Amino acid sequence: MKVYFFVLTSFPYGMAAGKRRLCYAKGLMAAGLECQIVVCRKTEPFTTQPEMPDEGIFNGIKYIYISGMVRNRNKFIRKIDDLIDLCKGFFYSLNHVKKGDIIYSYFYGNLFHLILIVAGKIKGAKVVKELCEYPFVFGKQTLINNFKRIFELKCVFPLFDGFIAISNSLEELSNRNKSNKAKVIKVPILVEKVYSDVNFDSMVSDIKVPYILHTGTMNDRKDGISEIIKAFAVAINQLERPIKLVFTGPNSTQRKEYDNLIAKYHLEEKIIFTGMLSSIELAKYQYFSSLCIINKKNNLQNRNCFPTKLGEMLMYETAVITTNVGDANCYLKDGESAYIVESDQPDLLAEKIVAAFLNDDERNRIAKAGKKVALLEFDCLYHGERLAKYFLELNNN
Repeated sequence: MKVYFFVLTSFPYGMAAGKRRLCYAKGLMAAGLECQIVVCRKTEPFTTQPEMPDEGIFNGIKYIYISGMVRNRNKFIRKIDDLIDLCKGFFYSLNHVKKGDIIYSYFYGNLFHLILIVAGKIKGAKVVKELCEYPFVFGKQTLINNFKRIFELKCVFPLFDGFIAISNSLEELSNRNKSNKAKVIKVPILVEKVYSDVNFDSMVSDIKVPYILHTGTMNDRKDGISEIIKAFAVAINQLERPIKLVFTGPNSTQRKEYDNLIAKYHLEEKIIFTGMLSSIELAKYQYFSSLCIINKKNNLQNRNCFPTKLGEMLMYETAVITTNVGDANCYLKDGESAYIVESDQPDLLAEKIVAAFLNDDERNRIAKAGKKVALLEFDCLYHGERLAKYFLELNNN
């Protein structure tokens, strides 16, 4: 049995999804299963010169870009390429997947799911859907998006042989909409016990004062960036030590709003936006941070997802402030393994920041306890064994 990860985003890098795929593959290979990442779309901008070949091995994991890596300069041609690439993905599966293999679909959208389901039926392979987000939760909730969601839940979900859900609510969603024979397994966020790619002993922090880190998207609706800035402004007025706030991640269309807030509170010298970083640079910022904020707002997306960056920060033994939204609260306890605050309350968030920096011993104790939770609950090798057994059960079903 071989597990083929069919994806539409870049490998090995690609923010949370890329890291989760790496953890999956490492866990499954440790459990004795062969894995391959099949990237079925060109992912890199036309201005990019890729440093990796279209096909190779990364950290022991085989991968292939079946259509190459670099996208065309012309927008119309890119649209045509995307459709052609899906067809290539279908024929790749017909030519390589064998009876008893697993087609693991790790992407969004119904068309390619249907294509792979057909391929799976032809080849006698099991087709499994990764469910990390509520269907069609991104962007405005238009009639079209609502129709696509209903179509996926009622017409596409029953065609899958299995589901891997990241949260309790998505596990329940899968069970409500799957076929009677399909099987569901919940796999939370994943971490590696040892980050062997980075030598932290040889590194020095670029920031010479303690700093708070937010890493990931800069989306206000999802991550409450404005609230973080407001809370930071309140907190530093109560603290007598120099502290900075660092945002890492892609530039946002809302950046002007954030800059206006920063100017309003006179925080220009205290807040840093790094933009996108290499994996090594990001790891350095994570490793040296004193506190991390994961400010999940109370909305449909956050109630169903489970932020991968939470596991990463816990593993770096960094104390985390997070909200009472989502599955993090199934594993972490306020004042024991994290600081947990009610969502959409910047004043309460400010109180947690102040509490964290007024008591270094308590912050360090919480950070150590958080790491223990991550090691116990999110270890990719443990969940790799679970997944291997799950795939065997699917094939025996």
